[in-house]
Amino acid sequence: MNGYKCKCVRCPQCSNSFVNILIGFGLGILLSRPLALDHPVRWGVGILAAGLIGYAYCVYLSKQQRLEEEKEEEKATGNNSE
Repeated sequence: MNGYKCKCVRCPQCSNSFVNILIGFGLGILLSRPLALDHPVRWGVGILAAGLIGYAYCVYLSKQQRLEEEKEEEKATGNNSE
């Protein structure tokens, strides 16, 4: 993605890094029971599920970004051919 400018609210790269931290946190809870107190599996699986949903959202954002870039390229090439 050459020339990509981070928008920080919808940025797939920034969102993906947050999702990786979230998934790591969920795995950490599953691997170390004492930190989660009563329900480590419930907390760990819940956080992992939130991480996977976040990952799917990042994939969706990156696809939307690619579509927007393709439309901009088509407009640019369409204007030059006239």
